[in-house]
Amino acid sequence: MIPEERYKKIKDILNEEKTISISNLSKKMYVSESTIRRDVDYLENSGFLLKIRGGVTLVSNNNTEYPSFVRKLKNVNEKQYIVKTASKYFLKDDSSIFLDDSSTVNLLNPYIENHSQIVIITNSIDTALSFNSNKNIRVLLSGGRLKLNSSSLYGVQVYDFLNSFYSDYLFTSCKYLDEKNVYESDENLSEIKRIMVKNSTKKILLADSSKFYKKSFISTCQTREFDYIVTDKKPEDKFIKSLKPFTKVIWE
Repeated sequence: MIPEERYKKIKDILNEEKTISISNLSKKMYVSESTIRRDVDYLENSGFLLKIRGGVTLVSNNNTEYPSFVRKLKNVNEKQYIVKTASKYFLKDDSSIFLDDSSTVNLLNPYIENHSQIVIITNSIDTALSFNSNKNIRVLLSGGRLKLNSSSLYGVQVYDFLNSFYSDYLFTSCKYLDEKNVYESDENLSEIKRIMVKNSTKKILLADSSKFYKKSFISTCQTREFDYIVTDKKPEDKFIKSLKPFTKVIWE
């Protein structure tokens, strides 16, 4: 089977299954996993699919919000590096913290566990459950409607809940960002983050390098509204300079 035929067959399979492991894709295609990996690299560079840990998922466009299980498998090493860096700079005892429902911020939870007298304010069920046995951490979880394919709560109840608090820190992520704005692909999620930004003293954006220099169709806020951006590699110099003196970018 020539490469073009394999590409077409992979597209057909993904259009039907949306997400699939490399091993299952190899079996369906009757070719080796090494061949599949080369084809996947080509199709990812073409913008058709997205590699996740152990497999691939279909890409629609920049305005698509992926299910939480897909987001948790994407760029895991980069996200781990980011939260470890953020924990060294910003986590302190006796603090109140807004945490969003993003897969990146969720990886910060084990580092928060090492601190005491912490109040967590969140709309994420996963985040709330991760602290349920820690007596040194008090969790305030919003009500609201459960978002499909996620552990996130949204809606007017969440907005009202978040507006009743003001926190020392905000840790949040985003769909994409550029020099001007931070973007989301879901209007409810964007509004939740808008409120968190407004109601926090120190605002920290956690974003891996794959999210830079791209746009989605909803602007949550200006990039310079964040005090810090923590990422996994140094951004372009013009990006860093454009945010001075409002926002400091940390990558090491």
